[in-house]
Amino acid sequence: MPRVQSAGSGSQAPSAQALRRNQACHQCRKRKLKCDAQKPCATCTKSHRLAVSSNPALIGTQPECTYDEFTPENPPPVPEGPRAKYQRLESRINELEALLREQKAKEANLAANTTLSIPSLQTPPFLSLPTPSSVGSPNDVPALLHDSHFNTILTDDPSLFIPSIPAHAAYISPSSSSESDQRLIPHDWPPRLPPPDLLHHLIDIFFACHPHALYLVHRPTFMASLTFSPKSPAFPHLSLLHAICAYASIFSYRVQTPPANIEGDLFPKRNAPARKALDDSFAERHVRWSRQARDDATSVGNNLIECTQSLVVMVGYYHLTGRWVELWASAGLAVRYCVPLGLNNRPGFHTARTHPKTWIRNGGRSILPDPENAIEREQRTNLFWIAYAYERFQTAVGPWPMSLDDEDISQVFPCKLADFEAGNEVDLNRQCMQTPGFLTAHIQETTDSFTLFIKGICETSDSEKSINHSHTASVLLSKVKILILRVGHRYPNIADIRDTPAFRHLESTIATFRSTFPPEYQEPIVQTSKGFDTQLYVAHLIPHVAIILMHEEHANIESPNCLSAQKSLLAARAILDLVYLVCSTSYDITRLPPVCTFCWFMSVRVLVRVLKHKTQAGQRSESVTIRSEIEVIRLAFARMGERIPLALRHGKMLEELLQAELYHLDDKLYGTCTYEQIFDPAYIREGGNFDWPEPASLVEVTGQENTETGSGATSNHAHTPETSIMVDNGPILTDVPTSASATLEQLLQSIDPNSFLMSSGYADLMQFPLLPPGVAPAYFKLIPSGASARGLRASMHTLLGQSPKQLFNLILSTTLSFSITMALLAGKVALITGSSRGIGRACAVEAARQGAKLVLHYLGDDVTTQEAQSLKKEIESLGTQAAIVPGDIAKQETAVVKTAVESFGRLDVLVSNAGICPFHTFLDMPPEVWERTRSVNLDGSFFVVQAAAKQMEQQKPQGGSIVAVSSISALVGGALQTHYTPTKAGVLSLMQSCAVALGKYNIRCNAVLPGTIATDINKEDLSDVKKREYMESRTCLGRLGVPEDLAGPVVFLASDMARYVTGASLLVDGGLFVNLQ
Repeated sequence: MPRVQSAGSGSQAPSAQALRRNQACHQCRKRKLKCDAQKPCATCTKSHRLAVSSNPALIGTQPECTYDEFTPENPPPVPEGPRAKYQRLESRINELEALLREQKAKEANLAANTTLSIPSLQTPPFLSLPTPSSVGSPNDVPALLHDSHFNTILTDDPSLFIPSIPAHAAYISPSSSSESDQRLIPHDWPPRLPPPDLLHHLIDIFFACHPHALYLVHRPTFMASLTFSPKSPAFPHLSLLHAICAYASIFSYRVQTPPANIEGDLFPKRNAPARKALDDSFAERHVRWSRQARDDATSVGNNLIECTQSLVVMVGYYHLTGRWVELWASAGLAVRYCVPLGLNNRPGFHTARTHPKTWIRNGGRSILPDPENAIEREQRTNLFWIAYAYERFQTAVGPWPMSLDDEDISQVFPCKLADFEAGNEVDLNRQCMQTPGFLTAHIQETTDSFTLFIKGICETSDSEKSINHSHTASVLLSKVKILILRVGHRYPNIADIRDTPAFRHLESTIATFRSTFPPEYQEPIVQTSKGFDTQLYVAHLIPHVAIILMHEEHANIESPNCLSAQKSLLAARAILDLVYLVCSTSYDITRLPPVCTFCWFMSVRVLVRVLKHKTQAGQRSESVTIRSEIEVIRLAFARMGERIPLALRHGKMLEELLQAELYHLDDKLYGTCTYEQIFDPAYIREGGNFDWPEPASLVEVTGQENTETGSGATSNHAHTPETSIMVDNGPILTDVPTSASATLEQLLQSIDPNSFLMSSGYADLMQFPLLPPGVAPAYFKLIPSGASARGLRASMHTLLGQSPKQLFNLILSTTLSFSITMALLAGKVALITGSSRGIGRACAVEAARQGAKLVLHYLGDDVTTQEAQSLKKEIESLGTQAAIVPGDIAKQETAVVKTAVESFGRLDVLVSNAGICPFHTFLDMPPEVWERTRSVNLDGSFFVVQAAAKQMEQQKPQGGSIVAVSSISALVGGALQTHYTPTKAGVLSLMQSCAVALGKYNIRCNAVLPGTIATDINKEDLSDVKKREYMESRTCLGRLGVPEDLAGPVVFLASDMARYVTGASLLVDGGLFVNLQ
C-alpha cells in the first residue's frame, strides 16, 4: 500500500490552475465536472471514448465539447469583488420589499371591498375547529370555535398552496394575510391539498362531526402519520385526505360552499347555474381529486384500506348532500370493495380450510396480508361494519337486492371505542352474526353504542323459529323487503304475509331488541366523554322505523280494526317522541347523523296518511293535533337544513306530500283561513268564539327587544361573533316538551329570528291551531281572573310579549299541570292481571296514557316475560311508572296486590282480566281442561278481587274500583265453550255480589262483557274464513272487535267519571248480543 504523503511533503504535486467563471465547456458545467478548457477537454474526450465502446455507431465522430464564444460585443464577465456583490444583493432586497409592501396594500383594499360587497360570506352557519396543537381533544368545542387566523372563507385555488403571494386575497381575511404570507409550507407538499393549517382544521372537524369518524380511522395513528413527509409511505393517502376535506367542508366556516337552498326544485342539478357553482366548489373539487387518487391506487393495488376508507367517507358526503344516485352506487361499491379485502370475514377465517397455494381456487384468502396489530385488525372490522350500515340503510326501502348476503358475513362485531383507541387486544367473548341470540345478549366487555347501532341493522333468527328450521341471518331494516321479494316470489299463494311465522317472529324480535339494551344505554339521550352519543340515538330510532317498514304497506287507515295501521301510528308517534326529546336539549341538531332525517320522514309519512283520513272524516280536534306534530318535524327539517342539504330535500318532499295528500283539505281543518293567514295576527276567522279587541289594543311583540340582552330574540345557543354558529356543549336537558306545541316553541327559539317563521313574533302561535286538545285551556290559567272576553286576546298577547325562555317555562308548567289534572286516572295505582297481551295489554297502555301508575301481572314463561318487559318499556315511554310481577293467577299465594302496595303504597284500580279458553267439545273434555279453566278464570278472579278489596278497605283514603273482564258468553252458550261460559258467568255474578258487599267501603265493582275480540284466545277459531265472515255479519257494526275497543270502557269504569256506577255489566260487543236472533 502506498504511503500517504504528509501535508508538508516536498513531493506533493502542484495543483491545477483554476479556471475563471464560464471558462469551462458547456458539457462539464451542465454535469458539474472538472474541465481543463482544452478543445475538446479531457473529460468530454473520455466520455466520448466510453460511448464509442458501447455503441459502435459512434465510431468516427468527434466528442461534443462547446464553449462560450466571446466577442467585443459580448466580452467575458469581469470578476466581481465582495463589496460590489453585497451592494447588488442589498439593492435587490430593497426592491423586493418595496414591491411586497405595495402588493399587501392592494390586497388589503381588495379584501375590504369584497367583504362589503358579499355579506353572505360574513355569517356562514358552519362549525370551525383549529389545529390539533391548540386543542386537547376534538370535543373541546368552545376552544375550537375561536380561530384567530381566519374570519371569512378561504378559496380552494391551488395557487394559494405554494409559498408565494396569494393571487386571490379576496377570500382571505385582512387579519390573517400578514401571517399567511409568512407561513412555511413543505417544498414537497401536494399541490392539490390545502395548506397544512387548513388541512388540520378540516381533519379536526371531520373527527368532531362525522358520526363514525373515531371508529373509521384510528385518530392517534392518523394524526401521527401527518407528521411524516408527504412523499413518505407512512403519510396518509391522498384519496382519504381529499375525502376528509370534502366532508368537513360542509361544517367548516373557513371553506366556501354553494348555497343549499331549494327554490321550487327538489333536484338543483337540473339548474345550470347551480350545477356550475356546485362543480366549482371546494368540496366538489376534492371529491373529484379523491376519486381520481382512489382509481389510480386501486388500479395497481396500492393503499387499498385507505382507498376503501375514502370511499366510505364519500358515501357519507353524498348522504349529507342528498345526492341519491351517487349515494346508492357508492354504498354498494364500498361493500364490494370489502369482499376481496376479506373484511367480511373475521381474522383467521380461511386458515382452517384453505391452503396458501390454492387460495385462488378455493377463494379463502383475501388480497391483504394479516393485520400486524390490534389497531389494524379492529380498524378493518369497523371499516366493514360502517360500509355495511351505509349500504343497508340505502337498500331498506328499495326493491333492489343487497350487495352482500348476510350468509357470507362472519366478521365479529366491533369492540368498545376505548379499547380500539388504546390498541387493546379483545379476543374473548366476541360475537358475530352466527352467534345465537346476539340481538338480545349484549356482552358488557365488548358492547357500546356503536355495537348497538350495528346490531340494530342486523338480526339473527333462532333455528327453532325460522321458516325452514335452519340457522339464518337477515337484515333488520331490510327484512320487510326480503319478506316481500323472497317470500312473495317463492310462496305466491300466501294471502297475507302478516300471517307467516317469519313476519310474526321478526316483529317479536324487534319488540325484544330495544328492551334488552344494557342499563346504561336504555335512554336515547346520553352524554359521554366524546359528547352527545348520536349513534345510541339512532339505535333507539331503528326499531320504530323497522315496524313502519313492516306494516305501512299493509295498513288500512280507514279501518279501525287494522292492526297494521295502529302499529304504524304507534311507531310514528314513538319517533316523534324522540324528535321532541332531542329538540328539548341544547344540542345542535345539524350535527345529527343524516340517517335521522330518513327516520323522521318515515314517521311523518304515516302521520300525513292519518291526517288525511281524520280530516276527511271530520275529526277536527284529532286533525289539529296531528297537523301540529307534522309541523314539528317540518321545522326540525328546516333547522337541520341550515347546514345539511339532505334535510332540505326531506323538507321539500314533505311539502310535496302535504300538497298532494291534503289538497283542498286544509279548508276543512282551518276553515276559510289560508296558510298565509295562519301567520297573520290580524286575521279573524268567521264564526270565532272570541270578541276580538281592536287592533290598537293589541300588544305588538314583533321585533321586541329583550330587556336583558337588547336583542330581538334570545336563544339557548351561544353564538360566536365570527361565525354565527352554535356552541355545542352537549345535550343539556332543560324543560322537556310533552307536546307538539312545546317542541314547536323551542324549535322556533333556535331558528334565526329574521326568518319567515319568526317574522310575526310569538303571536303567530296563537293564530296557528297547533295546540293539542287540553293544552289551549292551560293558557287561560295564565290570564287574571275576571278578565272580560274582549280582554282575553290582549292578555294573551301581553303574556306572549315576554322573553321566549320565560314564556316557554310558564307555558310548560301550566300545560303539564293541566294535562295531569285532565287525565282520567291521574295519580291512581292500577293493577292489571294477564297484561302481557290482548285485552290486558291494551288496557294497560290506555291506563298509562291516562296518568295511572301500573302493576303488570303476567304468567311468567319465556314468551310472556318478553312481552311484559316490552310492555313495561312502552308504558315508561309514555311518562309513567310500571312494575311487573309474574305468577299463576290461579294460585292464591301469587302476590300481585302485595307488589302493588310495596311499589306505590296503595291500590286504586284492579282490572281482573286473566283468563283462558281452550276450545274443546263437551263429551270428550278431559277433567284437567275443566279444572284448569275454572281455576284460572273463576278462582283466580276470586282470589285477586278478595286481596284487592282488603287493601282498598284498609288504605286511607278508603275505596277503589274493581273491573272484571267477563264475556258475552256469560249470557249465551257455546258448543265448544261448555267449560268456559260457566266461569265467565261466575265472574259476572261475582262482580254483582261484590258490589253489594263492598259498597259501604266506597269500593265499586263492575264488569265488561266483550263480544268477539280478535285475540290469541280465538285466533285459531277465527282462522276459519267462513266463521269469521259469519261473526262479522252478525255484529251491528260489521266488524270484529280489537283489544283497544275494551280499553276505553275499562278506563271509564275505573275512573271517577263513573263514581256512581257499581254492579253494572257493560256489553262491548259491537251490537252482537242484540243481533243474536
